[in-house]
Amino acid sequence: MRSIKAPQLDLEPVADHVLDHYGLAGEWHQLGGEREQNYRLVTAAGEKFVVKIASLEEDEESLIFQAKALEHIEQVDPALQVPRVRRTIAGDLLSSISAGEGRKHALRVLSFVAGETVMDLLSRRGFNLSTDDLLSLGAAQGRLARALQGFNHRSALRPIPWDLANGLVLGDWLRDYIPEEIRQDVDRALEHFAGSTLAALPRLRSQVIYNDFHESNVLVRAEPSFEVAGVIDFGDMVYGTIAQDLAVAVASFIHWSPEPVAAAAAVVRGYQRHMPLEAADLAVLKDLVLARLILQ
Repeated sequence: MRSIKAPQLDLEPVADHVLDHYGLAGEWHQLGGEREQNYRLVTAAGEKFVVKIASLEEDEESLIFQAKALEHIEQVDPALQVPRVRRTIAGDLLSSISAGEGRKHALRVLSFVAGETVMDLLSRRGFNLSTDDLLSLGAAQGRLARALQGFNHRSALRPIPWDLANGLVLGDWLRDYIPEEIRQDVDRALEHFAGSTLAALPRLRSQVIYNDFHESNVLVRAEPSFEVAGVIDFGDMVYGTIAQDLAVAVASFIHWSPEPVAAAAAVVRGYQRHMPLEAADLAVLKDLVLARLILQ
C-alpha cells in the first residue's frame, strides 16, 4: 500500500494564510498526523479549530467529499458531535496554500471536537470495556450511519485499501504477515470470504459508510459515566454495506473485553438502536468481522 507522508510547512505562512482566507487568528499548537500536518488554533474568543494541511499526493476531490459529508451530518443531526466545516471567507470548502516551486497543498479548517480517544481512556483506566460501554459505542456508530443516509458523492466509489468489498484482504501480499501457526485457519476463512461472502455483498443494503469506527477515532468522556463525545477522521468513508461498517467497529472493540462474543453482541445491539439490521446483514457479519481482523 502506498504511504502518504504529512507535509512540513512552517507555521508563520500557515497562520498568515488562515488569517487571510478564514479570518482566524490566535494561539497555535502542533498536533500529530500520519497523512496531514495538523494544528489546533484557539482564538481570543476561545473558539477551537483544527487546521489540516494535506499532502501533495492527497486527492482534493476526496477532501471535498469529506467536507460535504460533514455538512450533510450537521444538517441531518446537528447534535451529533463531529467536526464542523469552517468555510473560507469566500465560501469555499478548501483553500490552497503555496509550498514553493509551484506546489500547492489543500488546507481545511474544522471545529475542534473535545474528548479523549477510546484508546487513551483504555490506557488510563485499564484495558477493558464494559457491556454498557460497548452498547454506547454501538449506538453512536448506528446514529452516525443513520445520519449519512441519503448522502452520496462520486468519491465514495474510489478504491481504498480498507474497503473489505474490494478483495484486498485476499491478496497474496497479506500471507507474509500471517503467523505460521494460524495461517491454515486464515486461509480457510479467506476462502469462504472469497466465495459466498463477497458474492452476497452487492445484494445488501448499502450507502456511504464511515468505515473507520475504532479506538483512535472515537472520542469519549468517562465522567460521570462513559459517553461518546464525538467522532473524528472521515478519510476512509466509502460506499459500502451497512454490515461492513458495523464489522469494523466489532473487530475493533472486541479486543477490550474478556468475552469477545458477548462484546460483539453488545456493539450490535447498540447499533440497532438507530440502524435496525436485516437478516441478510447479520448473515455475513461474522465473515466481515473475521476479514477485518485479518486485514488489520
